[in-house]
Formats: sequence, structure tokens, C-alpha cells
Amino acid sequence: MLIKQYDLKASDSTKYGFYLAKHEAADYPAELFKDWYKDPCYLKMSVKKVLFYIGGMALGDYVMLNPTLAAFRNAFPNAEFSIVGCPSKVVQMLAQEAGVMDRLFWSKIKKHRPWFYKKYKELWDYGKVLGGIDLLVDTQRQFLPSLVLSLCFDYKYRIGYSSKCFFSDWKFEEPNRPKVHDTYQSLMLARRLGIKPLSPLHSIRIPEWVEKETEVLFRNIDRDNIIAMFPLVSFNDPCRQWPVNYWMRLTELLSDEGYEIILFGDPGRINVLQEIKGKNRVKVFWNLLNERQREYEIFFCIAALRKALCVIGLESGGSHLAAACGARTLTLAPATRLGRYAPLGNDSWVVYSNLLESKEELTTSERVEIINSLTPEVVLDAVGKIVS
Repeated sequence: MLIKQYDLKASDSTKYGFYLAKHEAADYPAELFKDWYKDPCYLKMSVKKVLFYIGGMALGDYVMLNPTLAAFRNAFPNAEFSIVGCPSKVVQMLAQEAGVMDRLFWSKIKKHRPWFYKKYKELWDYGKVLGGIDLLVDTQRQFLPSLVLSLCFDYKYRIGYSSKCFFSDWKFEEPNRPKVHDTYQSLMLARRLGIKPLSPLHSIRIPEWVEKETEVLFRNIDRDNIIAMFPLVSFNDPCRQWPVNYWMRLTELLSDEGYEIILFGDPGRINVLQEIKGKNRVKVFWNLLNERQREYEIFFCIAALRKALCVIGLESGGSHLAAACGARTLTLAPATRLGRYAPLGNDSWVVYSNLLESKEELTTSERVEIINSLTPEVVLDAVGKIVS
């Protein structure tokens, strides 16, 4: 649901119009949870061991699942939380710091097939190590992994939405699910047990010493003028990438306006960030850190984002993280369904296209054409509107 909407400066030589939108993520109707909250199932359960099956998980996936993990941790504060899956290194660090992962059982299964028996034997061995589980939470929507979990782990209770709750001890409907934000889809697993989401939703923590050292890093930077940027996406999806030369032009425009620009992104692609930086008065965040600090880069990144006037990014983990941390976030996602995928936060803004208002689904070529039609001048206009 749109809360605010502004027309943006027209792109040159394009048939698309762009808007700046502040939105509210689509949720299930509140009536669905009333009875569950009145008589919470989780209060009647003795839970000392919780196992989450998450599969693969990059930064953006973790941010959207974090409210669910945090809600379960709040409901069962003394339980041991184990995770089965293959979360990225930064996700592991964030989950451990937030207290939602006491143990990790690494399991990387790219595609679930019956003949991948060696991987399933690995899960079987994990089940023997864990022993009896009080609560198994299956966050995936695939029949085969859900079946494998049934065979490999000994559990007392189980909840999940795979195969219309076929494997779950608790059944529930998901009205209009395709339009509901992924964060609220995951939270259904907690709500069905009568567990209310936390306020604020996210539990993203950083060590205290990181906060102190970040203060030192920023002592010579004008904090009131910092624009943080995430110009990269984690995989090669042309529908979500903005041309490098557009980022270069945007840094020039913002620098001319007097802003301090800091580029964030995967250290493994520092060459791209250096290319965007060019000869402009732009900083690459990785270069500001010493060798020891780089080991904890994700925590320093969060501390820095909280000091920024505005964070600009694509539909990526960086934008989701910034919005979740409470930073004013501008996501360049002109061909994305806002209610379902846009970064979720109290100050989250999105640049989107007027074509979304007239078409239910867009082709890949249409999405690529739209994002390539979004010029740096349009984004500059959006930044001016949300920081004024």
C-alpha cells in the first residue's frame, strides 16, 4: 500500500515515467491472527531445542527472515537454536550476534533430487548428533526437503507451510499470498503459534566495540551530508543492475551538491567500486578499515549506515539491511512489486515505474529496459525530495 507518492523529473528520451514512493509492505489480514493470539499455542509447549531449516541464505534473505527468528527467540529465550542450511559468512556473524543461532549444521544442497543420497545421509547424521528436537521450523516451500526432514530428524512439534502445511502440526491459510511481503510470509510460522512479532520487527545487533571504533572512523567526515551507496547486486541479474556509468554520473552529481559519498559492497568486487569512484571525491568503505576491522566488516557497515543521511541501493541485501537498521533508504527498483519485495523499514523509499500500474507481470526485456531508462538525474531528484 502506498503511503506517499511523488512524481519525479522525466527521463530524457524514454517512454516511462518514474515515481518516488513510500510504501507499507503487504501483510495478511489482522483478523487471521486474533484467535491465535488469544490462546497462544507456544505457551503450552516445553521447548528446549529449536531447529530451523533455512536452505541457502544470502544477506537479503536473512534480513527478511530475521523478524521471524527474533520472534521465536523472544518466545523461547532459554532454548538452544540450531540452523540447518548454508548461510553466507556475514549471515552467520549476524545470526550469532543476534543470538538466533547457537549451532550451525552446514548443508549445501543446490537442487533437491532423490539421488542426492550422500547429502541426505549428511542430514541423517546431523539428526543423530542433535537427538530429540522439541520444535522443527521448516522455512522452505519444497516437498522433497520437507520429506527428508521428516525422515532425518526426531522432533516433538513441527511447523511449516510446505505443500499447504502437509508436514505441519498446525494448518493455516495464506490468503492472497503472492502479494504478501516475504517477511510477513515467514512471520506466519510464528504467528500461527500465537507468537507476536517484535516491535521493532528486526533484531540486528553489533558489538559495542564496533560502535566505538566507527565513531573514530567518522570523526573527520561530515555526518549530516553522508550518502551511502550499494551499487552492486549479489548475482548477475540484468533486471536488477544499474549501469556502472550511471553510478559514476550519480556520484558526480551528488558530489557537486556537496554530499560525502561512501561506496559499500562485496570486497571481492572492489575493482568495480574503484571504477565507480573514479577521480571523484568518493570513499570506498572497505578502504577505510584496517586489517582487523575488515574481519568484522558487516558490523562496521551497519554502524556506518546508521550515521548516513541517506542510503541508495538496488534491490539487494544492502538496501534490505539499511532499511532494517532504520536508515533512510532509497531503493532503485523500478520494475519490482513494492508490497512484496521492497526493503522493509520505517523510512524506506522506492523509485518505481508507471508501467507497474498498468501491467500485472513484466517480461525480462521490459524490466531491463525500464531500469536502463532510469537516469542519474531522476535519482538525484528523488534524493532531493527525501532529504529535504
